[in-house]
Amino acid sequence: LEQEVAERERAEAALRAEEQKYRELVQHANSIIIRMDRGGNVTFFNEFAQKFFGYSEAEILGRNVVGTIVPERNSEGRDTTPMILDIGRTPRRYEANESENMLRNGERVWIAWTNKAILDEDGQVEGVLCVGHDVTERRRADQAVREAKDAAEHAKHELEKAVARANRLAQEAEVANTAKSEFLANMSHEIRTPMNAIIGMTGLLLDTELDEEQREYAETVRTSADSLLALINDILDFSKVEAGKLELETIDFDLRAAVEEVMDVLSVKAEEKGLEFACLVQANVPSFVRGDPGRLRQVLMNLAGNAFKFTEPDGEVVIRVSLETQDESTATIRFAVSDTGIGIPPERIPHLFQSFSQVDASTTRRYGGTGLGLAISRQLVQMMGGEIGVESQPGQGSTFWFTVAVGRQRDTEPTRAPGAADVAGRHILVVDDNATNRRIMTEYLSMWGCRAEEASSAAEALVRLRGAAARGERFDVAILDRMLPDTDGDELGRLIKEEPGLAGTRLVMLTSFGRRGDAARLHELGFAAYLTKPVKPTQFRSCLVQLFAGADEGERPPALITRHTLLAEERNRRRILVAEDNPVNQKVALKILEKQGYRADAAANGVEALAALEQGAYDLVLMDVQMPEMDGFEATRAVRQREANSGGHIPIVAMTAHALKGDRERCLDAGMDGYLTKPVNIDELSTLLARLLGPAANRGTASSVLDRADLLERLDGDADLCREILTTFIEDFPAQCTVLRNAASEKDGGHVERQAQAVKEVTANVGATAMHAVAERLEAAGREGNMVSVGVLIARLETEFATLQAAVKQEGLSIT
Repeated sequence: LEQEVAERERAEAALRAEEQKYRELVQHANSIIIRMDRGGNVTFFNEFAQKFFGYSEAEILGRNVVGTIVPERNSEGRDTTPMILDIGRTPRRYEANESENMLRNGERVWIAWTNKAILDEDGQVEGVLCVGHDVTERRRADQAVREAKDAAEHAKHELEKAVARANRLAQEAEVANTAKSEFLANMSHEIRTPMNAIIGMTGLLLDTELDEEQREYAETVRTSADSLLALINDILDFSKVEAGKLELETIDFDLRAAVEEVMDVLSVKAEEKGLEFACLVQANVPSFVRGDPGRLRQVLMNLAGNAFKFTEPDGEVVIRVSLETQDESTATIRFAVSDTGIGIPPERIPHLFQSFSQVDASTTRRYGGTGLGLAISRQLVQMMGGEIGVESQPGQGSTFWFTVAVGRQRDTEPTRAPGAADVAGRHILVVDDNATNRRIMTEYLSMWGCRAEEASSAAEALVRLRGAAARGERFDVAILDRMLPDTDGDELGRLIKEEPGLAGTRLVMLTSFGRRGDAARLHELGFAAYLTKPVKPTQFRSCLVQLFAGADEGERPPALITRHTLLAEERNRRRILVAEDNPVNQKVALKILEKQGYRADAAANGVEALAALEQGAYDLVLMDVQMPEMDGFEATRAVRQREANSGGHIPIVAMTAHALKGDRERCLDAGMDGYLTKPVNIDELSTLLARLLGPAANRGTASSVLDRADLLERLDGDADLCREILTTFIEDFPAQCTVLRNAASEKDGGHVERQAQAVKEVTANVGATAMHAVAERLEAAGREGNMVSVGVLIARLETEFATLQAAVKQEGLSIT
């Protein structure tokens, strides 16, 4: 028995020792460990729990957890007592759970608990052991995530509502913009239609005999109407800028021709104000480019118009066009407009390109304008991939400049301008006291291969003429400015013609101010030509070509060449159809064309226009867009459909009182070749007709459509074989063109490409240069499947073929 007692005591001691060891482990564990009885009263509270909750063992033992470390009500307001009383009623392991607890200082925390029932000897639950870990930060982070998600959902919902509101506002704005556009279109049409008659009839009235008072009244009407039209155009353009509706087109155009059109329009203003006006396009500037010629001209006109406005009489305005950079596909062109005007104060320059900003902003303004032109120009230049700026000093003039990025056409740039070969090598003297004018003239002459020299006075000119004659290198032509410092051009011309050694020199008079009787007097003095500044390069070249093709040396020229006679012969052969339903507008258009030397007929609607085109041969149609029975769009489509079946291409120019977004595009998409807004500006009409119909000097000559020298060289100079080959080509080409037409009607781009390639090869072989260039473009259009361009280019190819036939026949190269 003693032995059993001793063993039991040893076992109890070992058990106590083991319990003490585990108690020490539990006491010092890094977890919250609590034991409580079935009623929830604390029976053990380890040191970590004491530190965590803020109670000593003496303070916590025997106290109920509810109200001590467990709040009577949780954050959601629920009673926690039933939950505590349920602890450990059944002998099972409780799953992990998280509950809200309370520290001694009242702070609420979250603890993740793992609970284990404690059983007595009979297997009944006598308490529970709880092990916990602080998860407050995680719970707060989870709560923050939930709140963030809720906030995101709320924001998403608000955003959806905002987007819905924005869409409604956008729809309302679109409706408003549509109404605004319709109003502007109607306003434009209603204003432009009567203004067409006012400006047109006033222009015709000014061409009649009027006394001084009547002319003053008529000039006032015309000036006021022009100002009103400019104001309307500025407001319409500015409204497009404000609405983001201002768009550009991208088409092939001749950059030099576009600049010359601006010169044509501005030369009249320069003459009226008494300004020297000149333009220089550098030789390396590409001619055949892609972009928006209309908007380019608008910017250039605006800057040059401002230069005229702020430059006093006897001043100078010069346009310079140069090449900044280029690669195979694009080029950056720089335009600069310099004047000798009033200049701009430095403090005004930063504001110049803002809307409604003007150099002259005083209440006693000398210079008119809306203050919108430069702002619109800046927008246009930026849309064309360029920059705009100004350099100026008060009292010393200004230079406004801008750059544009243009595409380069696939056609090869000509190495020399058409007709240049006819003047190459000629010895020409330029006499002008204005250094800018001398430089521009000699620059062009050098481009055409001439030997050009300069003189700044009559005395210097005579020295140069006599010196050249003494060396046996006399000048072929002397170009004389009328206003020279020591004597006028008329007197210098008389002196030259009276001197036997110089009399054979052909004389060309240049003047900024034409006067009645000039032509007769200059012809009597022996001048061969009389041109007004600024002289377009094409007119200047045409004049020289006619001079060298005219009278022999020493003979009196049969007729004086003037700017008007250069176009008169061609215009007299041109017949134009005016399709216009308004009788007043009909009369205005017919009179304007008659004044310009064209023959013209009128049709009252599209149906009459089609009938007139069936019965007569016209070279161009001026087509009103809005007409009864058949409008201009429908009539144009009908014309183009006829041409698709029968061949040919007649230029059609839209005349419309609409000038809003899409109007130009609608006209061009309908197959029209040009676009004029009413009231029609006479200068713009003249330059557009000249571009579409072409001056006589550049049309129908074998040198511009046929490289005869190259063909003869490849045939070892055999003229008979040359004639035979050309005859065969002319007889064979109509069949090739029929194949092209059939392929186009079947919309077979591949067939068009192959046939165009064949035409390209044969035209290259026979030296048909103009046709070869068109065939190249036609081949590309077929390859790209651009059937609209295909139809236009086939018509162009047929036109060039007809020109070639006429030129070949004229030179006697073919019997056909």
